[in-house]
Amino acid sequence: MGLLIDIKKIEENEEKAVYSFSTFPNGNSGKVAIHKKTGECFVIDEPEYDKESKLAVRVGIVLVEHWRKGEFPDVTCWAS
Repeated sequence: MGLLIDIKKIEENEEKAVYSFSTFPNGNSGKVAIHKKTGECFVIDEPEYDKESKLAVRVGIVLVEHWRKGEFPDVTCWAS
């Protein structure tokens, strides 16, 4: 069975972009931010079901791939 993580931008300024993510349409979401100049990602909030940050790491990978292209999309996803 595959896994889909929905990733949506919820905030953006000159320094960073903040994204919420969830594996469930109406589920508890987490938050990850990416620093626009360095590409460094950091977890702001973990969902209850992801205390080991396994989903947040996948979200960070997607965001860094976009960052390398100079993109900060409003919506993206990670799928396996």
